Amino acid sequence: MAVSTRTTRTVHPAVRTGGRTLTAEDIWRIPRVGAPAAAPDGTWAVVPVTTPDLEKNEARTRLWLVSATGASEPRPLTSPDLTSTAPRVSPDGTRIAFVRKRDKTEKAQLHVLPLDGGEAEKVTDLPMGVIDPRWFPDGRRIAFLSPLIAGHLTVEATLRLLAEGIDVQTLVVGMLPIWPPELVDYVAGLRARIAEAGASGRVHFVGARENILDIMRASYVLAAPILQEETFGNVALEALSAGLPVVTFARGGLTELVAHGRTGHVCATSDLDGLLDGLRHFLAHPGARAAASANSLAESSAPGNDCTPGEFERRWWAMFERAS
Repeated sequence: MAVSTRTTRTVHPAVRTGGRTLTAEDIWRIPRVGAPAAAPDGTWAVVPVTTPDLEKNEARTRLWLVSATGASEPRPLTSPDLTSTAPRVSPDGTRIAFVRKRDKTEKAQLHVLPLDGGEAEKVTDLPMGVIDPRWFPDGRRIAFLSPLIAGHLTVEATLRLLAEGIDVQTLVVGMLPIWPPELVDYVAGLRARIAEAGASGRVHFVGARENILDIMRASYVLAAPILQEETFGNVALEALSAGLPVVTFARGGLTELVAHGRTGHVCATSDLDGLLDGLRHFLAHPGARAAASANSLAESSAPGNDCTPGEFERRWWAMFERAS
């Protein structure tokens, strides 16, 4: 095992200005330094510093430019009134990509800040926000992660239906996120929105379940407002095999799995109003729902249907056998 013999030195030492003993409250008030993003030549870095506000029960993160040699004092790059995180320095060292949000209710969006002066430019406006930006080597493009689940549409649709006097219950099935913080906050925000509407007894987050097909067989309709271009919607396939009509968006392979008006409803628009139209259709017409359920079971078991659980399993095994 190689062990470095290089020495380190403190570039910006902390200064103790009094003899008072630290308290737990003092520790909570200490600004926290995050992971630095180094410049290509290693002479400086961008460092996120989080400062808590105990009175407001919140914290804000600000980006600082710090010299690696101690040649200059650290200087702030972003406003103290906003939260700016995940800095990434461009390959040529002239710009910084980072994510920013104003408060807990806003989703963090990608921004780019020129280091030679000027304001940061907002680059994205995605409903679930942005995390973990990364520059391409050419410095002309930025990759990032953006959750595209649309659970908030299902929740909002449920709350709207309840407000209209329609007696519905919604089960949100699937593993709840424990990371990243943006997704954890997202689920917490959904729960708060549900509680505020007095619907905690009508919307249930049941987590990951092994008996998903049993849950589907006992359900009335599947709301699958998927926003990304879904290549193969396993959840829709499972629902159809259980005789559960699907209300979904016209995204990718979903239009091949769900036959509009026959096994489900493909929404005219990929938004809350479109989802509500599909849900109201089946809620107002039990006969249409029963027909869609019967059609789903019939088509899922049809010999010539390539999109059945059995055919899907057969093709997977065939692919593995060829690779072995």
